[in-house]
Amino acid sequence: MDNQQLVQSVVTAHQLLETLAQNPEGSSLTELSRELGMTPSRVLRHLATLVELQLVERDEGEPVYRLGVGLMRLAERAERQHNVIRLSYPALRQLSDRFGQATYLVRRQGAQALVWISLESEGAPHITMPPGMPCSLTGSACGRVLLAFDPEAKVREPLKLKAGEGYPDPIPTKAALEERLQRIRTTFYDQHGTDGSNAIFTLAAPILDHRDRAVAVMAVAGFSVFFPHQSEILLEALLETAEELSKELGSRCEWPARTPGAVHSRTGTS
Repeated sequence: MDNQQLVQSVVTAHQLLETLAQNPEGSSLTELSRELGMTPSRVLRHLATLVELQLVERDEGEPVYRLGVGLMRLAERAERQHNVIRLSYPALRQLSDRFGQATYLVRRQGAQALVWISLESEGAPHITMPPGMPCSLTGSACGRVLLAFDPEAKVREPLKLKAGEGYPDPIPTKAALEERLQRIRTTFYDQHGTDGSNAIFTLAAPILDHRDRAVAVMAVAGFSVFFPHQSEILLEALLETAEELSKELGSRCEWPARTPGAVHSRTGTS
C-alpha cells in the first residue's frame, strides 16, 4: 500500500502497541516519546484513546503503560479464526476426495457471508465457489445456517430483499424464514436444490465455537442429478465432520441423532 494511503493515527497507534510489546515491564510516557521520536503530548493523546479501548492499560499510581486486556481478547478471537481455517481445510479435502463434490467454507462478514476456502468438484463441468464469493444470508443454505446459530441475528420485518440479496433460494416472508431457521437449529443443517439436471444442490452444516455460535459453515455442492445416489451418506459425513470440528473448537452442544431419509431433492423439504 502506498504510504500516502495510510491513516497516520492508525500507524501511530500500531507503533505504540509494537513498542509496548517489546517492553514487558511497561514504558513511561517519556520513554515512549523518546523511542518513537514524538512529542509527549502527541503520544499521550493516542495513549488515552488506547486506554479507553482497553488496548493499553496504566497501573494506578504508576506512570507506566502496558498492553491491555483488550488485546488479549482480540488475540483469542484471531486464534479461533485461524484455528477454524487450519482445522477445516483437511476436513474439506477429505470430503471432496471421498465424494468428488465441491466443498467450501463460508464465514460471515457484516451483512453477508463470504467463501473462505474452496475445493472444486471432480469431473466436468467443475463446480467451484471461488474464495471471496458472497453468499446471501437469507437466500443460501450457508447463510441461513450462520443466521440460525447466531443468537444476536434479527430477521427484518417485513423481509424486503434487494435485487440479488435472496439469490439463489429467496424466502419472501419473515415468518417463513424464522420457521426455516428453527428447523436448522433442530436438524443442524440446511439444503438448497431443485430437480433440474443442471441445477446445483447444496448441503451446509455449522462449525460451532465454545459458545455454540457458528463461526463458519462447511458445505458440499454438486449437480442435483448426482445427489439422490449419495445424499444420505454425504449428509451423514458432513454432519459428523462438522460436529468433530465444533468439539475441537470447544463446543459442548449436543448434536441430533442422524436419521435416514432426511434429505430430499426439493428445496425446503427436510
